Amino acid sequence: MPPAPRTAAPAPPPAGRTGPHEADGTGGPLVPRGAQDALSLRMQQAVTDFVESPRRAVEEADSTFDEIVSGLTEALAERRRVLRASWQEQDTEAQTEELRIALQRYRDLSEQLLRI
Repeated sequence: MPPAPRTAAPAPPPAGRTGPHEADGTGGPLVPRGAQDALSLRMQQAVTDFVESPRRAVEEADSTFDEIVSGLTEALAERRRVLRASWQEQDTEAQTEELRIALQRYRDLSEQLLRI
């Protein structure tokens, strides 16, 4: 049976263009594309090295996984900080529009996390 065809990754946005929330730090990928590629290559290398050195391969996979989790944790903490600041640091009466935007960003980020 032939292998399933690979689908191409979605193209990044054109230079100078950002997603709806990227400019304020609440949008875009949680792990930048370059870091995704580097971490993916490290994991692939660990799998490739398994035959020669199983323990070293698993240690590298563990290290790579830890780096991924740490990066995601930091990115999520920063997004949460930016989101909270967008509505909590307003005057006691945040404007309805600012609250609507904050709610939309919470929803977008939550949906992104639930797709993982």
